[in-house]
Amino acid sequence: MWLDTLIPSKRIQDGVMSTRKYKQIVSSINEVGLIEPLSILHPDAKKSEYLLLDGHLRVLALKELGLH
Repeated sequence: MWLDTLIPSKRIQDGVMSTRKYKQIVSSINEVGLIEPLSILHPDAKKSEYLLLDGHLRVLALKELGLH
C-alpha cells in the first residue's frame, strides 16, 4: 500500500477518468508497466508521508489497476 503514503500536491479534476489521456495511461501501465517514474518529495524524515509533485494520473491509474 505504498501509494497510500503519497500526499497529492494538486487536486484531480472531476471526470478525468473518462478522458482519452487517462485511458491511455491506464492501458500503457497495464501493458508495459510504469515507465516514467513519479516525482516525489520527502519533506519530513520523521514521517512516512511523501509529497507527490508529478504523476497524479499515473497514481490514479495504478490504484485503479490494483497495483498498490
